[in-house]
Amino acid sequence: PLDPIVVLHDAKTKRELVDLYADDTPGLQGDCRLTHTFKTAGEYLIEVRDTTYRGGPDYYYRLRVGDFPGVTTAFPLVVQANTPTDVGFTGGESLPPVKVTAPGLATLEATSVAPRRTSLGLRGWPVPVLISPLPQSVEQEPNNEPAQANSLGVVASGAGVSAKFEKPGDVDCFSINCSKGVKYAVTAATYAVNSPAEVLIRVLDAKGTEIARSNPAQATARAEFTPGADGVYVIACEHLNYLSGPHEVYHLTIEPVLPDFAITLALDRAEAPIGGGTAVLATVTRLNGFAGPVELEIVAAKDSGISGGPVTLPAGQTFAFVPLLVSEKATPGLHEFWVRGRAKRDKDTEIERLGTLTDAVKANLSGMPNPPPELRNRCAVAVIEQPEFILKLTPEPMAFEKGKAGKIILEATRANGFDGDITVAPLLVPPNITPAAAKPIAKGQTQGELGLTVTAAAAPGSSSVVLRATAKTGGKDVAYILPPVIITVIEAKKEAPKKTDAKKEEPPKKDKK
Repeated sequence: PLDPIVVLHDAKTKRELVDLYADDTPGLQGDCRLTHTFKTAGEYLIEVRDTTYRGGPDYYYRLRVGDFPGVTTAFPLVVQANTPTDVGFTGGESLPPVKVTAPGLATLEATSVAPRRTSLGLRGWPVPVLISPLPQSVEQEPNNEPAQANSLGVVASGAGVSAKFEKPGDVDCFSINCSKGVKYAVTAATYAVNSPAEVLIRVLDAKGTEIARSNPAQATARAEFTPGADGVYVIACEHLNYLSGPHEVYHLTIEPVLPDFAITLALDRAEAPIGGGTAVLATVTRLNGFAGPVELEIVAAKDSGISGGPVTLPAGQTFAFVPLLVSEKATPGLHEFWVRGRAKRDKDTEIERLGTLTDAVKANLSGMPNPPPELRNRCAVAVIEQPEFILKLTPEPMAFEKGKAGKIILEATRANGFDGDITVAPLLVPPNITPAAAKPIAKGQTQGELGLTVTAAAAPGSSSVVLRATAKTGGKDVAYILPPVIITVIEAKKEAPKKTDAKKEEPPKKDKK
C-alpha cells in the first residue's frame, strides 16, 4: 500500500534539494524513479516516505541505487509470436535494442526485457512486452496527414502498430483496407504497457469525413465502425492532453469484431491434497453475438500431476466449476496452472481463450490499477500431503432423468489413523436440482450417498455439483472442497405400454346347409 516519494538531501546541511524529488514517475503508476548526475562528489541523504506519511508492517519497498539505465517502456510495445524482433526502450537515454523471439504459447501473453548500456553494464529494471499472434509494425514518420498515412494493408484477421507522440501537435495516421459491412474495432493500449499517454482515436473515410471516434470518458480508447463501402480508411490518433515526449507511446490494434467469449476467474490460488482435488470457479461472458457452448479445462505442466476437465458449459449458462485433480504421483508444493476455454465460432474456426484474474491480482497488489500483464492469467495450487480422508464421487447412474431421483455414490479413503464421521454437504447445485439430506459416512464406513431429484424444469445437458466434506480429527475441524462431479440431465424416458392377456377372438362359425 506504500505510495512512495524519494527526496535527496545534502548530508552536511541536511537541507532538502527541492529539484531532486520524485513521485509517480510516468509509466510507473504509483512508484517513482529519480535520475540525477551529481556535479559535486560527496555524501547525500536519500529520504523515502509515503506521500501521506502512512506506515505499517506491510508498507515495504525496494530501493535500488546505482549507475544503471532507467526506462519507461519497451518499444515496440508488442511483438508477434515466433518472430524475431529488435526491441528498444523509451523514456530515458538512447540504449541498444534487445533481440526478442517470443514463443507462440497460449499460456504466455507477455514477456519482459531489461535495458543495458553495454554487455558489461548493470541491467536496468525490466519492462513488459506483450505477445500477439497478429502482424506487428512500428510507426514511421512523417505521417501527420491522411495522405502520409502508414499503410497497414488488409486487416482480415487484425493488425497492430506501436507509435509515439514525439513532438507537440503530433498526429499519427494509419490507413487500412476495409470490407463493406464488416464491423471493425480500433483499440489503443497505454496504461497496460506502462505508458502514461491518453489517446483520442478518429476514423476517417476516403473523403476525410470522420465516421467514428473514441470516447474520452472511457478508460480504454476504443472506436468501432462499419464501412459503408469497400476501400481505404484512415485512423488518426492524437494525444488527449496535447502532450508529447519520450514517455508518450501507445499500441494500436485494429481487428474485425467477431463472436467471442472471455473467462473470468474468482481466485488465483487453490489448495488440494495428493490423490484428491478441488474446484475452480470460472465465469464465461459471451461477446459479439456468440451464444454457443464453451469447453473448459485445466492446463498445467505435463509432469506436475495437475489436470482437470474438459467440462462443457452449455449455451445459456454463464459459470461452471472446473475440476482440478491432483494425481498420487504429484509432489507437495506449488504448481502453476491455467484455465483454458475452447469454443466453435463456426464449423471451421475454433476460439481459444485463457481465464483472467485481473481483479484478484489488483486486490493482492493493494489495488494497483494496471497489474503486470504476465500475472493476469496465472494460477497456482498448493499441493499438500494426503489428508485424513479423500472422497471420490461416482454418479449412479451417470445420466439423471427429468422428474426423477438419482444418487451420487461417495467412496471414502481414510488415512493417518482417522476413523471418524465424515459429513458431506452440497456447496453448489444447479437450478432445479434438489439435494436430499446427506447422511454422514459413519465411523468405520467407506461408502455413503447423496440423493438428487431433478425437476421437470431442469435444463438438459451437463452440470456440476460441488460438495464440501468436513470432519473432526485431533480436536480440530478439517474441511475440503471436492472436485465437482459432472452429471448429465436428460429427458425422461417414455415407458413402454404394458402388455395385456387379451383372449384371442374365435373365428365366426359357418352356417350349415
